Amino acid sequence: MLKRVLDIIFLAAFCRLGLYLIAGMIICLSLYSPARAEPRTRSVTAVVLSDFPPLYAIDANGRPEGFAIDIFRTIALSNYLDYDFLVVNNLAEALEAVRSGRADLMPGIGISPARQAEFLFTDVFETISLSCFVREDTFDIKSFDDLVGRRTAVINQSVAQSKLGLRVGVRLILFDNINEALFSLLAGKVDAFVFPEPILWKKAREIEVDNKIKVVGKPLMELRRGYLLPKTSVELTHQLSASLRSYVSSKDFAEIYLKWYGKSEPFWTATLILTASGILLLISVAILIIWRYISILSLNRELKESMDARLKAEERVRASEMGLKRAQQIATLGSWEYNFRTNKMHWSDEQHRLFGYDSSRHTPSLRKTMSHVHPEDRGKLFNALRTTNSNQTYFQFEFRYLPVGQTEYRNALCHSQVDFDDAGEPVRIYGTNQDISARKAIEAELVQAKEKAEIVSRAKSEFLANMSHELRTPLNGAMGMMQLLAMDDLTSEHREYVETAITSCKNLTQLLSDILDLSKVEAGKLELINVEFRLGDILDSVHETFSHMARSKGLSFPFTTLGDLPGYLEGDPVRLRQVLFNLVGNALKFTEDGSVCVEVSRLNCADPNTCQLLFSIIDTGIGIPDDMMDKIFGAFTQVDGAYTRKFQGTGLGLNIVKRLVELMDGNISMVSEEGYGTSIYFGINFRVSEKTSMVCQPSLSEDLPLTCSKRILIAEDDRVNQLAVHKLVEKLGHSAVCVNNGEEALCQLAQHDFDLILMDIQMPIMNGIEATRLIRKGTGLGDKQNIAIIALTAHAMSCDRDTFLKEGMTDYLAKPVSIQELKRVLQKNLPR
Repeated sequence: MLKRVLDIIFLAAFCRLGLYLIAGMIICLSLYSPARAEPRTRSVTAVVLSDFPPLYAIDANGRPEGFAIDIFRTIALSNYLDYDFLVVNNLAEALEAVRSGRADLMPGIGISPARQAEFLFTDVFETISLSCFVREDTFDIKSFDDLVGRRTAVINQSVAQSKLGLRVGVRLILFDNINEALFSLLAGKVDAFVFPEPILWKKAREIEVDNKIKVVGKPLMELRRGYLLPKTSVELTHQLSASLRSYVSSKDFAEIYLKWYGKSEPFWTATLILTASGILLLISVAILIIWRYISILSLNRELKESMDARLKAEERVRASEMGLKRAQQIATLGSWEYNFRTNKMHWSDEQHRLFGYDSSRHTPSLRKTMSHVHPEDRGKLFNALRTTNSNQTYFQFEFRYLPVGQTEYRNALCHSQVDFDDAGEPVRIYGTNQDISARKAIEAELVQAKEKAEIVSRAKSEFLANMSHELRTPLNGAMGMMQLLAMDDLTSEHREYVETAITSCKNLTQLLSDILDLSKVEAGKLELINVEFRLGDILDSVHETFSHMARSKGLSFPFTTLGDLPGYLEGDPVRLRQVLFNLVGNALKFTEDGSVCVEVSRLNCADPNTCQLLFSIIDTGIGIPDDMMDKIFGAFTQVDGAYTRKFQGTGLGLNIVKRLVELMDGNISMVSEEGYGTSIYFGINFRVSEKTSMVCQPSLSEDLPLTCSKRILIAEDDRVNQLAVHKLVEKLGHSAVCVNNGEEALCQLAQHDFDLILMDIQMPIMNGIEATRLIRKGTGLGDKQNIAIIALTAHAMSCDRDTFLKEGMTDYLAKPVSIQELKRVLQKNLPR
């Protein structure tokens, strides 16, 4: 046992000795091994820019600082580099310093193909976007494609310059530093600035102009930055690249990046969130306590208000019932209800009163109610009671009823409605009955008054028509004789007398026409015709009628058509001519010097089948005072209404014009300045006729040439008119035969040949209409049944022309007849 213990002690001592020997050998080897060489230190010069934040900047002590500077210091330390800095002003100077050897490297510059061809670059340590900046109020530059022709700022010798320099049409403005370029953009000296985005945003925020610029479009490129070295520094380039690769992913690099580019600290930090949560919790608890207290108070208040509201509601119900009763009494309106299932009838107090019952007693049954209804009207109520159609639930009808104790039936208006159940069976009917006996009496009086007014209106129209006929007949004789006298050789004094008399006859004729038209318009009986007509004919007749008056006053009288006007329209040519005659006549009457211009133009219209024409009558006359502008279209209104007025007239013309234009769905307006003239505009819609190939142009021609002598038959019972028309026809170069009635006209036409008939309407034995009908039937007349028949009549109401033309007459002449109008009608209708 002892031996074994000694063996173990000896073995342990031997092992310990072995360990000591091994340790000593290692120490000796380490002491006698050759010393390791220390890394060799190398000196380099780094060129940096004086003002290119955050890469390069100069601190308050004049030493370089910045993102690239801090990284370079770390990289230089890890590679045992002694360094100093060469500070220059711009990129051009920095690149030149590396070329010339004054600097060994530039720690941080964009990598471009042009620079790679001349220098060596380390691995990338930063990648940023190269973007386009514009002013905030710039909206016409949205991408780099919009820079063509624009003043674009770039830093001299930068990647942006080399990239944009290849684009055709881009005007590059070179700057040596960021400040000059940025302030030029803000001042509007350049339109855009292409620069690395995070750098420019940092600069803009520092000088507080970040709200005045914006980035547009996608980045021009992703700009990669590395260290720039000469082509001869291959070993140093690899050495720095290896250091940058390992350093970029380190925590120190991230801290330096955040130091210079910055990162906004979030508003909601953990501390702030916890603080806010605590405050909200306290506020919530306080609000809960207050809400509970307020709820109890509110509940008590609501209970009290509910009791008060109930009392007030009951009071309002009572007041409403009282008001309903009073309203039913005032309106003589009773309400009722009948239940189909119980056969019970319920009446309101007013319903009882209407039928003569005491409301305090029981309501009459349905059978008793029916006994008060007139036998002829009971069916209306039975129809409502018997309805089984749920689609018709409402009924309204009038009926007659006989109240208790009365002998005369009264009138009532019933409104009723039927309620149905889900199965479609009627449940009840309820309604109201209103006594309308007073209204019925008023309606009867109104009907009688209307009938009397219509009788008076017809009598008035007949009186006006008769008066017009009776006045026009002698007026035609007087005017005809005056025109015949004017054709003879007269002295100047006598000719003036005759022309004055003719003018007076024309004025009296116009007055008669205006009075008739005004009467028709006021009675609502003026009707328009709708026929096809040529617009050029209307303009020709207006120009021909007034050209002599314009020449006698020495006025310019042009007619102008603007644009392509359709040749043929559908409408009322008679009323259009009347409107133009009134307006053009007024313009010439009130214009002593200058001109009266008539223009017709076509307005744009969405419907191709509709033509909206704008007529303009512009004169240089006396004008209209401002205080008369609102009254000028009134009946019997004249600007110079005093006894000393210069211009005569009734003042009916413009009122009739306005009513005629409105009757044709048109509008009329006036612009005038006293002493300078008046312009009147009116627009009317017409349907475009199918004859659209001809474009309207007024011919403004002189009188048509006279045809050769023709034979004309004159049917006229008045001796003076017969003589006047006969002589006028002869003055126009034709021969005439006169007869006294339609019967004689038929005999003459059967025995002799005539080219045209002037047919009076109102004649004894046989009137002109009867004679025309027999001629058109052509019994025994052969081709003579188609002879032109002109209605020569004193019937000048607006509808007379249409009546005569429908009876088969060819044309129409209203008395008194002017020789010019007679000549026009003869030339138009006589065979060539």
